[in-house]
Amino acid sequence: MSFVRKGIAVSGGQVLVTALTVVSTIIFSRFLGREGVGQIEVARSTTTLVVTFVTLGLGNASIYFINNQKMPVAAIVANSLKLGWIMTLLVTVGLSGSLLIFHDYFGNISVPVAIFFSMGVGILAHFYLLRPVLIAKLAARQMVMANAMNPIFLTTGTVLLAITGYLTPELALVMISVGPFASFAWVLFYLRNDIDFSIPFDWLLVGKMLSYGLKLAAVNILMVLCSSLTVLLLRQLASTGFSEAGLYGRAVGICGLASFIPITMGPLLYSKWSGVTGEARKSQVEMATRVHMTYASAVAIFLIFAGKYVLILLYGHEFAPAQYALRLLAIGTIFLSLVDVCTNLLASDGRIAVTAYILVGTLIVVVGTTYWAAPRWGSEGAAFGALCGNVFTAIASLLACRSLYGIRISRCLMVCQQDIRYMWKAVRG
Repeated sequence: MSFVRKGIAVSGGQVLVTALTVVSTIIFSRFLGREGVGQIEVARSTTTLVVTFVTLGLGNASIYFINNQKMPVAAIVANSLKLGWIMTLLVTVGLSGSLLIFHDYFGNISVPVAIFFSMGVGILAHFYLLRPVLIAKLAARQMVMANAMNPIFLTTGTVLLAITGYLTPELALVMISVGPFASFAWVLFYLRNDIDFSIPFDWLLVGKMLSYGLKLAAVNILMVLCSSLTVLLLRQLASTGFSEAGLYGRAVGICGLASFIPITMGPLLYSKWSGVTGEARKSQVEMATRVHMTYASAVAIFLIFAGKYVLILLYGHEFAPAQYALRLLAIGTIFLSLVDVCTNLLASDGRIAVTAYILVGTLIVVVGTTYWAAPRWGSEGAAFGALCGNVFTAIASLLACRSLYGIRISRCLMVCQQDIRYMWKAVRG
């Protein structure tokens, strides 16, 4: 299987994961309503932040040490496993304590559910430490299965609970926690021949991985903060319980569906960037921007006019008020499509620090505008904060790419026949 085809297989797996996740969100919305969905969204946003912070890029660092530094896979796996168990314990204790102490913020959660949910978050972090080993070994099919385990178990369990009439916000949190155990078990099974518990914990190796991983994690942490803080701030600033967070979460979910096609196009558009320079790379970047911009604009127009009906069709009339936040987020997807291309270009050229500086500015914009707008307009205020952040990031990223690579912004707006022929040839090739 060629590298591009492996990339397409992985991207197809991501689409499957997204589709399964959508099914579970539909069931949550239909059976739990705004308040229940809002509580779940707050828990999920907290999970994303915790996992991103505790892993600190160590997983992705393992790819570099296996492929570039030629470290034995068994040494990386052994140290990741031992570090992961410590991480899981700390997350379980710390997060469960927070859920129980700050019950006014997270809602009423029983002690067993808080502990099990927190343990699932810790296992998820452990999974993210080991999953990159599959990437380093180019095990595309195994990675697709590892990624799919979580939503498969979540969707199946959610359907069963809904059918039997036992679905509650607490049991939804339990089902969210089951999937990480399945994904983790799958990775352990595939890596079973590389697991050697006799290998001692290597503090020097872990220190080197941490030093390298922190450089990679900086951008990821900032991106997660920019996307997750709107939900967490909305929960704090809105005076309607979890309701506004529920509306905002479903608006975000609908916009997330717009990522289906860009996910599958990624390997076709970015696979050659690191190997070309000058005019050739500039032309490819401009083509990628045109494709993303055209697609995002079409999706935005559709959501602005038909978003209300999509919300009602998927989630029910109770979530129709999310249409106003959805319209703002839909406009934001246009700018976000530009960010995606620029970020990939800067990363392919080793200029990840430029993206980090831009995202620091984005975080300031998102937090500032959300703090001002969320108390006034609820979910629409959070969407306005996200939109302002996307606009800032897109403009700053485009200006950086124009300055560094001579990207012509006027040639980044509309797809042409040549772009379609290129992608068709790549798919067939």
